[in-house]
This record gives sequence, structure tokens and C-alpha cells, in this order.
Amino acid sequence: TVSGATSVASTVLHTALVVSFSNDIYLYWNTSGGDLLVTILDSTLSVLHSTATVVSGGVDLAPIGVCDSVTDSGKHRLVLMYLSSGSVVEKYSTDGVVFA
Repeated sequence: TVSGATSVASTVLHTALVVSFSNDIYLYWNTSGGDLLVTILDSTLSVLHSTATVVSGGVDLAPIGVCDSVTDSGKHRLVLMYLSSGSVVEKYSTDGVVFA
């Protein structure tokens, strides 16, 4: 358990973790309720962003993936991949919380 991290009432089914180019740690997990959550930590495991819902409902009970990338214009972004109704969904974010 990470000190200061919010505990989650539902069951954690799958996790994905990425260490960004800035050394922040993004920990994602899906729950038995079909949500996808995130907690963001710094390199000392201090909480930078407490637990937040990234996707509310509709996430299949299947593995998830996340990676840190840089766009052609040099902008940092996270790529999040998960299954919804059996189809792969790929979303992008510059803050790790709000995905489009």
C-alpha cells in the first residue's frame, strides 16, 4: 500500500504501470464494476494525484496497457489501451487522468 493512496472498495482485476519520461509513476487498474482508475506517484512514491476514475463503466474484465510516448511535435502523452465490449479502445492523455 502506498502511503496516502486512496483505498478502493471494489476488487482490482488487472493493473498497468508506466514510469514517465519525467519519472512520475502512473498506476492504472480496472475494477469489478467496469471502471478504470489511476493514482499518480512521484519517484519517491509520494502521491501526486490521488485516485481518480479515468473511465467510468464499460471496461471489460481483461488486461489493460499503458505507455508513455512523445508526439511528432515533441509533446509528452500517455497511451491507454483496454477492452470494451470485446473491442480494443485506445485513448490519449497529456496529464494521465483525462483521456480522449
